[in-house]
Amino acid sequence: MIIYKDIITGDELFGETCNPKLIENAPFYVMEAKMIKQKQGVDNVNIGANPSAEEADEGVDEAAVEEGLDIVLINRLKETAFGSKKDFMNYWKAHFACLKEKLQEVKPERADVFKTECKAMVEKWVGSWKDLSFFFGESNNPEAALIVFEWNDDGVSGKAYVLKDAVISEKYFWMQLKQNLHHFKSLGLSDVQAAACVVTFGPVEECVRKSL
Repeated sequence: MIIYKDIITGDELFGETCNPKLIENAPFYVMEAKMIKQKQGVDNVNIGANPSAEEADEGVDEAAVEEGLDIVLINRLKETAFGSKKDFMNYWKAHFACLKEKLQEVKPERADVFKTECKAMVEKWVGSWKDLSFFFGESNNPEAALIVFEWNDDGVSGKAYVLKDAVISEKYFWMQLKQNLHHFKSLGLSDVQAAACVVTFGPVEECVRKSL
């Protein structure tokens, strides 16, 4: 499975299960999204204790239900707002500056062209910013990639857009492997010792299973 992460913060923004597609004539991914209800608090039920049916039902009934866009709940996105059109324009100015600096490090061929290519879409959103919803990644960095959501007339579905140059794609297997190695190295182990621990304690096999 492929995960798309914020190139600035490393936050996971969406995955290939969201079916992202590149729109024509602009460097943006677009995805369909809709409102869902997601049950919370299930982890508090002690399955191993084998509670009675009545107790189990009580645990489920008390679980909070959170409602929101599927892409937001699944990826723990943070909703944000802009108080004025000027604030919205200032975001893009700051984001473009930060993104250009990052692209000069990792994708220098895109550093001087992405802004021109996405100008039309940004100007469109500036003109209708009051009708849109906005989300950052989990770290809620105000200069990071912004997911712009255009609502359908039904009020429960719509399209989410994110600038292609603001994200990087990564296979879930490799992402988990690097996280596991970083964890063991943070304990003071050498590269070789950390790699040995990853193999010994099984995270690699778990990564493979989740990536299928």
